Amino acid sequence: MKEILRIAVVSDLHAYDTLQDGEARPSHLCTTSPEDQPTLHPIAGLLDLIDKDGLRADALLCCGDLGDKSRPAGIKYAWERLHLIKAGLKADDLFVTSGNHDLDSRYIHSDDAKGVLQSLTPKYPLADENLTNKYWSRNYVVLTQDQYRIVLLNSSAYHGTRNEEFAHGRVSIRTVEALKTELETLEKTSHRDLNILLCHHHPLKYADIGDPDYSDMEGAARLVDALGSGDYGHWIIIHGHRHQPRVTYATGPATAPVVFSAGSLTAVLYPELQLLARNQFYIIEFPLDEIKTLGLGLIGTFQSWDWVLGLGWRRANRDSGLPAYGGFGNRHILSMLDKIEAVINSRGEPWTLDWADVATEVPGLKFLLPTDLETLIKRLKTDKQLNVLRDDNGQPAQVGRKKS
Repeated sequence: MKEILRIAVVSDLHAYDTLQDGEARPSHLCTTSPEDQPTLHPIAGLLDLIDKDGLRADALLCCGDLGDKSRPAGIKYAWERLHLIKAGLKADDLFVTSGNHDLDSRYIHSDDAKGVLQSLTPKYPLADENLTNKYWSRNYVVLTQDQYRIVLLNSSAYHGTRNEEFAHGRVSIRTVEALKTELETLEKTSHRDLNILLCHHHPLKYADIGDPDYSDMEGAARLVDALGSGDYGHWIIIHGHRHQPRVTYATGPATAPVVFSAGSLTAVLYPELQLLARNQFYIIEFPLDEIKTLGLGLIGTFQSWDWVLGLGWRRANRDSGLPAYGGFGNRHILSMLDKIEAVINSRGEPWTLDWADVATEVPGLKFLLPTDLETLIKRLKTDKQLNVLRDDNGQPAQVGRKKS
């Protein structure tokens, strides 16, 4: 039996209770909305999806922004709902980090920017008081699990301490150096092939939305370089904040981290983003045995679901931001062309094979980024005269060529 680690990912809930005069509704998650209609309430709908489809995860990760504009009622409500989702998934752990909307950096509700988070029950972000204290004092905490290592990074650590700091994230040189020192020590006694860094702000700038992107994490280049050095195992960075789903690789060497940008679970998307993304929920699977044997570095697959008001949660499609199914980690796209052609040629007739059968014989195929998969499909047609047929979700279903 294959050894697989399965994690669920949510981000940017932006829960709220009341609105100011003229204020637009920030999300689909209001604390006073009825929770008995799964097609109208996104958390009720998600719990219904989890139950009906038997979805399971070893851990639930949340990238922050539980509430909107640091509303205490919204934060408390979202924190409680995260624990319900964890229970529904039968997950062992809930890992969360702080978003800019979780810190009362403008002192709207109190004079303590962290006060609401630090008074939550169960304790936030971790039940262990010593680890929680380290998260707040050192701006990160490292947790070494049986199968993986995870770092919770507080990229909102300086919100409420500096003017206009709320406009972006930050990781200081001190924090990066302290993290490197700790990881170096841990590597000597507890190496992990799979390592996760969970944060709110994005470490890479976005360039495909009209407005300039100034809200990324300052100091992230040092952090990404450290994680991508190869000195501390393979890494994936999972973040939220921009509400724009995507998966890519950080710049740098072949060991550069995978970067998984989670779309918002329940926020109302701003107009520039509505044509590029949907509200999404994810489950990521890491095949631990294949990470060891394939020699591709950190590899994995993911599933995505979209929230559609009135319909509930549905499998994502090609236009959702992230598709219903996808992968990451295989950075050798061109080598797949000859391997796929060899599988087709070895079968003779019939000339068309199921994509799943081809993926079984070409193990790295399912670990291509969605963007790399689209490039591969184009190159199969132009270079190998092989056509790919898609299913209703836009995923590859069959591949083959016409008889000569």
